[in-house]
Amino acid sequence: MLKDFIIIILSCFFLFVSLTCYGQGQIAPVTDSLRGQLQNTSGEQHIEVLLELSGQLRRSDVDSAMAYARRALAESQQMANE
Repeated sequence: MLKDFIIIILSCFFLFVSLTCYGQGQIAPVTDSLRGQLQNTSGEQHIEVLLELSGQLRRSDVDSAMAYARRALAESQQMANE
């Protein structure tokens, strides 16, 4: 019985680790694509890409997520003043 319990716990642990690693690997291609779009967009579309980048990075790289969000805010304020 104890042996079965240990096997179940280890299986759950390895499943959790593999799913976590898989999820992190999916973020990089999306963020790379969005960073590429930043150079080809302007105006509201540029701000939308900045916000999408911020959302994608919010769990894996909080500092970068905040930087993109602040940049989106600054650009939207600048657009409002024009």
